[in-house]
Amino acid sequence: MNMEDLVLVEWVDSRAGGDGWELRSEIEDCPPVHCMTVGFVLDRGRNYVTLAPTVSDSQVLGRLTIPRRAIIRTTAISSSFCGRGVASKRNPRARGRS
Repeated sequence: MNMEDLVLVEWVDSRAGGDGWELRSEIEDCPPVHCMTVGFVLDRGRNYVTLAPTVSDSQVLGRLTIPRRAIIRTTAISSSFCGRGVASKRNPRARGRS
């Protein structure tokens, strides 16, 4: 995985309404939810993108797969942000910084 694979993904998610049976006359609007996720790209499949917001040299935390049909826009985040204050192979001197 390259640190250049950090992206912002804007996407829509479904939303559920109600806790049980509802009267049709009392149903309120329930539009899809606009989501924004920042993460490192783990996989780019034909129909999906998988991201993880937290990565180390050998592990990931918080993996999320987003269907491509739900994606509105993907924006690459500048690699100049990566490695600052983060202990990694690219920036080993960052260990212990706060």
